[in-house]
Amino acid sequence: MNVKDMIAWLQTQPQDAIVEVFEIDRAGNIPFVSLAPFDPQKNVTFYDWSGNKYLLPNHRRFNKKVLTLGLEYES
Repeated sequence: MNVKDMIAWLQTQPQDAIVEVFEIDRAGNIPFVSLAPFDPQKNVTFYDWSGNKYLLPNHRRFNKKVLTLGLEYES
């Protein structure tokens, strides 16, 4: 899904809904109580893989821009 499609999808959702993100620990596990309020200052990472000479053309992120939404669990 790209950002444009995500915005269109979000517009179909209740606009007063609270947005939460999963907390993920360093091992990739989701703790039992794992929802936190979404904070774009802490819960967003943007990766620009375009022009990355270390990714081969068959890699799923080759020449892509990726917006990751989530929260790394701080233990």
